[in-house]
Amino acid sequence: MRMLLLASLTIAGVPHLVCSASPHASQDAAQKTPPPSAAESYPNTADGWDSLLADLLAAAKSDDQAKLRSKLSEMDIPDYGNWFAHTYGQEKGQALADTYGKSLKLTAQHFEMLWVELAKEEGQISINKLDAANRKFDLAKKDDTLANPTDEFEADWKKTDSTVGPARQAIGYFCFVDGRFRLRSFPSRCRYFRPPNPDRSCPQNS
Repeated sequence: MRMLLLASLTIAGVPHLVCSASPHASQDAAQKTPPPSAAESYPNTADGWDSLLADLLAAAKSDDQAKLRSKLSEMDIPDYGNWFAHTYGQEKGQALADTYGKSLKLTAQHFEMLWVELAKEEGQISINKLDAANRKFDLAKKDDTLANPTDEFEADWKKTDSTVGPARQAIGYFCFVDGRFRLRSFPSRCRYFRPPNPDRSCPQNS
């Protein structure tokens, strides 16, 4: 398990386009400067995972809602129907994909709200790579195996200041799909906020 201390967080630089009246200068700038819409890449390593979580927290703390939403939107599982079927097998995968799709919008809203709340505090983020025995989102029996195993992670928050709020909070469960970390399941217990409808619980994609 790795611990991510807020005191050591760094914010990734924002790329800028260089404009020039010279066609040659424009071509050089285009070759050297990545497109502003290009998403940042985080490698499938502990450091890459640290960097992504640090950037999410930094965006929330700077009140940069546009950047936070942009980064969070990149954490949806692309073509999730096919991915679940490929990973969990057709029958289980279809059931998981249906649940994931139904709660996708609400999960995104709650995930953003959680980061906004965490940004009001000081604390530590811990990450843990899950092994087969600790998977939280496989509907199969414990002795079943995935059709195509995938890297899976969990992240948790531990508050270190004296502000009002829970001492600990699960952030979510994640997987690495198509070169990016994706939010696989939002925690079922949301201690920072309560849904307005008592019959409407936080989404749990498991």
